[in-house]
Amino acid sequence: MKILHVITGLGGGGAERVLMRLADAQRRQGHDVIVLTLNSERALETEFRALGIPVEFLNVARGFWGPSLFRFKKIVEEFCPEIIQSWMYHADLFCSVLLPLISHKAPLVWNVRLSSLDPRTNKASTLAIRGLLATISRNAPKGIIYCAESALKVHEHFSYSNRNSVVIPNGLDVQVWKKSSEDKTLLKEKLGVPAEAPLVGIVGRYHIQKDIGTFVAAAAAIHAEVPAVNFVMIGKGLDDANAELRSMIFAHGLQDSIRLLGPRSGLPDIYSAMDLHMLSSADEGFPNVILESMACETPCVSTNVGDAPLMLEDAALISSVGDGAALAVHALKILRMPEQERATIGRHLREKVLERYSLETMLDRYMSFYSERIKNE
Repeated sequence: MKILHVITGLGGGGAERVLMRLADAQRRQGHDVIVLTLNSERALETEFRALGIPVEFLNVARGFWGPSLFRFKKIVEEFCPEIIQSWMYHADLFCSVLLPLISHKAPLVWNVRLSSLDPRTNKASTLAIRGLLATISRNAPKGIIYCAESALKVHEHFSYSNRNSVVIPNGLDVQVWKKSSEDKTLLKEKLGVPAEAPLVGIVGRYHIQKDIGTFVAAAAAIHAEVPAVNFVMIGKGLDDANAELRSMIFAHGLQDSIRLLGPRSGLPDIYSAMDLHMLSSADEGFPNVILESMACETPCVSTNVGDAPLMLEDAALISSVGDGAALAVHALKILRMPEQERATIGRHLREKVLERYSLETMLDRYMSFYSERIKNE
């Protein structure tokens, strides 16, 4: 099958990484795949190309699509895709408006990633596009793929068409994302953490949707109860160059307990070093970082966002958005467990990944959905 993926950009976000896994799996299964990006974000370009995935950049000017139409038309008509998969609102809108102007016809499938349309965590322009897409959804796409049950419910509540909609959760290569065989104490030492210290971590980026302030507040409450605990923060903007974050950490007296590591490779080893992974987000769809930590057998606690409750299936691990105190209570419960009990929780979490969230399962569901859309075209 010839598949054209269209996405806003190749920043380091969760949707881009899911696309990379999916496109690589499709290519290895023998499908012909191209990834087309609207803007010039290139953070993951090298990783895409290293996997042999062709990438094209349209460099669409903000608010002015005219010059990009001709390049988009050329790519579509030369490649002749059998399915066009758009990712996230801007790409959904771009494809819905421009594809009718192109002679080559192929089913368009939207991919929706957000589970919250809260104006406090989403740009006004994003919400405006969402409103426009609700109207277009009745005619433009031949199907809509949601990454989470919560995303489907929210968007259908806001008048998205329920015709040919499906939830396909994210998937992981479980042979890559697994508990490290290396001793946990050695993994901690590599991160500069004392071998005997409990380690709590967050993987994400510095963005309002991730509510890093709630993580720091929870960390302070945990540290007050367990002074030996250490914390690591991994991801874009979670580094010493972030003066606002450093100020927040100093204000809570955690400057000697939190390590800001910034973006890192080798995440399975980092998850394996943690005694607990903590998600503090105010807005998520299907949180990849919870999926990753589950696959690595690391216990998790989370705020009540997206499909996190469905993934963890334990109300004792979920707290209200913005409630750092409650997040800390749940975290302390895990940290005070005997190590063997935490290990048992970790094994159960990985079993869920193997049963529901493998890359093979995700790939099979995408390809079945595409085949149905082509058949019905």
